[in-house]
Amino acid sequence: MNSSRKSASKTPKNIEAVSMDLGAAFIKSVKANAPKAAICIDPFHCVQLASNALETVRRAFWQKTRELPDKSFAKRYKGNPWALLKNPRKLNDAQHATLKRMRADKGELWEAYLLKESLREVFAGDLDHEDVMGMISHWCDAATASALAPFMEAAATIRGHMEGIYQAVTRMASMRA
Repeated sequence: MNSSRKSASKTPKNIEAVSMDLGAAFIKSVKANAPKAAICIDPFHCVQLASNALETVRRAFWQKTRELPDKSFAKRYKGNPWALLKNPRKLNDAQHATLKRMRADKGELWEAYLLKESLREVFAGDLDHEDVMGMISHWCDAATASALAPFMEAAATIRGHMEGIYQAVTRMASMRA
């Protein structure tokens, strides 16, 4: 009797929550195999979505600068992927200088960087889950208003997964409490 109780508690139907990325196949599988489980979209994957959008903007920017007659402009931004993608607290001096140049230029690359960082910061703190959800909604509005296609797509994807993000955020908040 004891062994059947143990195996019954480990069946997929008794799983309460599953943390995952944004992949439709994973969501479909959980819904089919653990129908009572809350689908929790891992915040890491939301930020990864923004990082991927930033990288798409960066590559397009780099290609444009390489076509300019003045090749020095492109050289100024050589090595910028790491400055854009790393945690700002872990940048070396050259990466800080790269970000400083981007901030001074105030172009689409800087805007993309700020969008990525602002989403990362939403998940980095000990905010109330309602505040986090409001900030994510605001982020989606800002990403859409940016007119940067990769961020507009990221915002649409995140909006489509708000319930799963909410499930993850509320569970993280209850774990901290």
